[in-house]
Amino acid sequence: MSDTSKGGGQLVPPPQNPKNFILLLVIMGMDKILQIKITLKNIEPKIWRSFLVSDSWTFDKLHRVIQKVMGWEGYHLFEFKVKKEMKTDMPLSLKKMSRMDSRTIKSSSYIRITSSDEGYLEENEKDPKKSTIKDYLNAEKQKIDYVYDFGDTWNHEIIVEKIIEKNIENLNKYPICLEGQRACPPEDCGGTGGYERIIEALKTKKDPWGEKIQDLKSWLGNWNPENFNIEEVNKELENKNGKR
Repeated sequence: MSDTSKGGGQLVPPPQNPKNFILLLVIMGMDKILQIKITLKNIEPKIWRSFLVSDSWTFDKLHRVIQKVMGWEGYHLFEFKVKKEMKTDMPLSLKKMSRMDSRTIKSSSYIRITSSDEGYLEENEKDPKKSTIKDYLNAEKQKIDYVYDFGDTWNHEIIVEKIIEKNIENLNKYPICLEGQRACPPEDCGGTGGYERIIEALKTKKDPWGEKIQDLKSWLGNWNPENFNIEEVNKELENKNGKR
């Protein structure tokens, strides 16, 4: 007679090789390294970075890494927007009116992983300090949005370029910036409109907003829209994250 549980179901036999079973559990729980590309939207030529992070980190840490690789200064609130598709039944009357073949329509909603300065979160909002990257980014080509500074509203697209599962060395060596192009806009410059104003003023030596060009240059300091120094970025990541 075979052994059964109290519920009457047959017990699952133990694995023939317990060592292999334990190894499988360890592999399943291993951290993965994500190669992420982030691109600032609505600006040409593109401003972007490619970098490596652990999927076991929180979105709060991802935010801090993004700030360093992009060149932001971390003064403002932020959010990650994860799009979720939901299928809902379409009322028959609406189906007849629209002459659609399917009774199912797709609508989109977002989970907002966001910093809050008011001490509470809405139903669709998650705490970035308690939300892990792997819970929302776990497939290649997956995309989410990142918004920094709700005043200037800098919109970024994040895409998972690659997932690295093998030969992962000490996690303390990460994050690492791999490549990128162009400097991010100056903090508090007025969003994409303010950025375009700065670029135009530097090209024509005349401020389209009517301010003195020398005052604008003084405010910009040594900022150059084409500058991107990957060595400085990785040094900053090393210092700020205490790695190696």
